[in-house]
Amino acid sequence: MATQAGNFGDVDGGLKVTVHPCDVGGEVVVALAGEIDIATAPQIGPVVGRLLERGHNVIDIDLDAVTFLDGSAIAALIAASHEVAAAGGCLRITEHALCRRLLGITGETERLTIR
Repeated sequence: MATQAGNFGDVDGGLKVTVHPCDVGGEVVVALAGEIDIATAPQIGPVVGRLLERGHNVIDIDLDAVTFLDGSAIAALIAASHEVAAAGGCLRITEHALCRRLLGITGETERLTIR
């Protein structure tokens, strides 16, 4: 199923979520920009759920424009990864220096697919 590129959400001073469809099968890129924290991390799950409902089975999360993330961000990404896996798909995270550092500290690199 086709997905239009578009902004899925924006919280004041926080997180912008933009979805970019790919030309490959059910793949889609979710670009996150801004801060992912306890106030904004809950946006990730519903976006992933909507994409799964639309038939996307490979979801790439692009963290390149993320300026801050905390433990709630990691928890939201892990929950999203489990949701996608349960639906028979794959959630991949585009590695970012900020993310790499936090994932390394928390030891969560084993639970997420990092590109």
